[in-house]
Amino acid sequence: FRLDGGSASGSHASLTGLPKLDFSYLAIDHADGPLSSLRVHSAFGIAGTQPGPADRLRLIAGVSAGLPGQTNTVSLDGTTLVPAAIISTLGNTQLQPERKRELEGGFDAEFWHGRLVLSPTAYWDTRSNALIQIPVAPSVNGGGSIWKNIGVVRDVGVEFAASATVIENRSLSWTVSGYYKTDR
Repeated sequence: FRLDGGSASGSHASLTGLPKLDFSYLAIDHADGPLSSLRVHSAFGIAGTQPGPADRLRLIAGVSAGLPGQTNTVSLDGTTLVPAAIISTLGNTQLQPERKRELEGGFDAEFWHGRLVLSPTAYWDTRSNALIQIPVAPSVNGGGSIWKNIGVVRDVGVEFAASATVIENRSLSWTVSGYYKTDR
């Protein structure tokens, strides 16, 4: 369990509790036969992502006409100078922290005392108030992007890791590993 908070999400930011729970059970250990070890595991957790420290700020900068000693002014007709400023950073004063909830489960199986290891894991995660960089039209401050909170983003997938020891003796050991991940 951890507490998280920051001033990037407002002047009255409070601490938020973020729990995490892991479970692992060794169902089979050092068994005779092809399956020598089986471990079942699952985890649930909530995490937070704070906006960057300057992502909320709307900053204004002075403009220089390029004339010596004439900063923060622009020439209208070559002789008349007027004060000028531009928006240097758009910022988003409505930013909130992102929250992610994840649940995963799977198992690790060892065959022939570790010569073949299979590890499938399925996961489900949901991000609320997801922080996404959104492009801004070139007519607004010359374009660029701004951070925004969007609705809910869900990710469901499966990860599969496998390794096999092809050769193992006193002078040579050769292990082949692979990893596959799919998202929906």
